[in-house]
Amino acid sequence: MMLNHIGQTDIAEKVQNAWLKTLEDGTHTYDIFKEGISKQKVGTKEFAKAVIANLGNKPNVLKPVSYSNNSALNLPKYMRRPIANKELVGVDVFVHWGGSNPNELAEKVKKIGNSEVKLSMITNRGIKVWPDGFQETFCTDHWR
Repeated sequence: MMLNHIGQTDIAEKVQNAWLKTLEDGTHTYDIFKEGISKQKVGTKEFAKAVIANLGNKPNVLKPVSYSNNSALNLPKYMRRPIANKELVGVDVFVHWGGSNPNELAEKVKKIGNSEVKLSMITNRGIKVWPDGFQETFCTDHWR
């Protein structure tokens, strides 16, 4: 799709047909390999090499693709949605802390809260670590 989008339809056609030919030949990765249908179980590197080896070939059973007009995709212009009413209901606070136990950090942060400000969650590297986080999550010194 990306190759079509930038107007390289001839290359897109060759790549997709090589991919289809590889699938048709029965060269399949572990996730789609099926005993009795597939002929060769390969990893992703080997599958990519098989697709490259099939560049210029077209499938015989599966329908080959043809982008005959050789022009870039003409996609509709992106339209923004109307701006929704938004209400601030909280705030993110980022903390640089060298500890590793989110429960310990939560106890420290709770002490500075009041009736209007309450700690609801702590994340580290985009992963929720408090409350009820996984102990095995690797945490850095940058907390949210």
